[in-house]
Amino acid sequence: MANTDRANGFTPSKTLSGAAVTGLIKKIAVAARSAGNTSGDIYIGQPIAVSDTGVVTGAVSAGVDVLGVVVGVGTDNIEHGETGMFTADSLEQRYLPDASAGFVWYAPVEDVLFECQTGADLDLSPGMGADFGLTTTDFAGTETGHGSQTTGRSLMELSSANATAGDVRVVEDVTTPDNDTSLTNARHLVRFRLTRFGSNSA
Repeated sequence: MANTDRANGFTPSKTLSGAAVTGLIKKIAVAARSAGNTSGDIYIGQPIAVSDTGVVTGAVSAGVDVLGVVVGVGTDNIEHGETGMFTADSLEQRYLPDASAGFVWYAPVEDVLFECQTGADLDLSPGMGADFGLTTTDFAGTETGHGSQTTGRSLMELSSANATAGDVRVVEDVTTPDNDTSLTNARHLVRFRLTRFGSNSA
């Protein structure tokens, strides 16, 4: 039976050290950004990097040292108390638009394994490398840049196998009964190879 096609970027699943994923979540401020794939809207499940000018979003892929994966967003228009993972003016909005300054909560990549689906029949197995990219269709009906404004989720998925390097390394296969790793839209647990605080060659 075919796997469900539901690209939603990278989802923190477990840690190599055994620590709770939720205990690792960090928060970083982001300025308003220009529109477009390289620096536009920020979605849940999207890898981010940092540069001298701030948070880098969008086409974070080959050769980029990844800081983490977004798990929550919020705006800085709260008058009292801590900013939460929401937009006070619109609680239904699940992403951070490019024109909005705010905050991003992220899972750092150094110790975390992320679940992600393949966009093609890649026949990946543990130890193999893979690259990631954007899907061409959005199951929720609206695609803008690199995510869905309807669901607030990233549309990134594993796009091709890469035996010599790759953006990520497959560590485990997802072993649920509805996941067939020999078909398109297979789900794997992966580790990012190039990270902000040290590259992972394995």
